[in-house]
Amino acid sequence: MARRLSAEPRRTATRDDVLTAAREILDEEGIASLTMANVASRVGFTTMAVYRHVRNREDMLEGVLDLVLHEIADHSDPEASWLDGVESWMREVRSHLVSHSWAATMLGTSTTMTAAWTSTVNVLRAHLARSGLSTRSRTRAGVWVTRVTMGIVLQEVGAPIRSRGVTNDSFFDDIVAQTRQYVSQLP
Repeated sequence: MARRLSAEPRRTATRDDVLTAAREILDEEGIASLTMANVASRVGFTTMAVYRHVRNREDMLEGVLDLVLHEIADHSDPEASWLDGVESWMREVRSHLVSHSWAATMLGTSTTMTAAWTSTVNVLRAHLARSGLSTRSRTRAGVWVTRVTMGIVLQEVGAPIRSRGVTNDSFFDDIVAQTRQYVSQLP
């Protein structure tokens, strides 16, 4: 009687595997190193297997950016006071985008808002909605907080402060304090 060999099921890559590998490459080596071949090598599959999960490099970059941005939205505390929520949002955005500096630069390259960035901004809007501010003031606050946070993050990623007595953290703390004061005084 012949003994039947059982074949192990063949493992297939998932979109999450591809995007996780791409994020690792981006974090470790930067955007220039993100190629389909590098992602395939990291996942342990062929380049064609990568194309089963992403249309092209741009689709892969957008998918990885979405992963990072969803992490920001996932850290929101809906129980926090609105002002603490605004501060938390600023700090989460900074933390995630400085940790994934390639992501910060990508947010300024598109004329449309991705679904993930919209979700991230909606977290800020939810905090502001609890503020009691007028609609106009909530809009002003949202624009202020988003622009100040992103401006500081992009500057920090591109040209971090390297000075005695002033650090990126202390500078950001000052910006957060100024923002809290500004938005709390809006009508």
